[in-house]
Amino acid sequence: MKEYYASAFNLKVESIHATGIPRTDLLFKINNIDVINLKKRYGLADKKIVLVALSYLEVKRKRIRRDINLESIQQSLGKKYFVVERLHPTLELHCDSPLKSLSAYQILSMADILVTDTSSILFDYSFFNRPILFFKMQEISRDDLYINPTELGYITSNESDLVAKIKEDPPPKRVWNNFMNNCQGNSTKNVINLINEIAK
Repeated sequence: MKEYYASAFNLKVESIHATGIPRTDLLFKINNIDVINLKKRYGLADKKIVLVALSYLEVKRKRIRRDINLESIQQSLGKKYFVVERLHPTLELHCDSPLKSLSAYQILSMADILVTDTSSILFDYSFFNRPILFFKMQEISRDDLYINPTELGYITSNESDLVAKIKEDPPPKRVWNNFMNNCQGNSTKNVINLINEIAK
């Protein structure tokens, strides 16, 4: 991953310190029993939860929600599944999700499948080693991508394709091991130690 950060910030690779991402420390504190209890609290213990967490489209300097018909997807999947959306935090839209009071990591821990695009949330979700599906990647320029999406998950081109792939329940790809191996639950400590070392 160091080469991707170096390219993004126009730095030399040796200037990048692989400390891990501090926010991911919280993932290591998630308790499976708490997840089971969360599902029970929201009546989702017997459901396969599909989390839709797309980024946004930028039109005339305004960020807008990417078009996806959640009701149609839910209807096509049937009662076995529960489709929930997590909006990008920069979108000023009202969300009626019954899980809106939960943190991002609580929802990620409950989700059986993630549907996303260019959102970095996929890397956090990969901690759980569950399938990641990409939606309508043909709308996104490959010049905006550092990593081929097929290395991270499965590409779907439309809602019908997405529903079929969800029902297929494909095996997860090794995203966490391949791209997040510096995140071991002590990233915050690593950053603090690095700052102290630089400050000497």
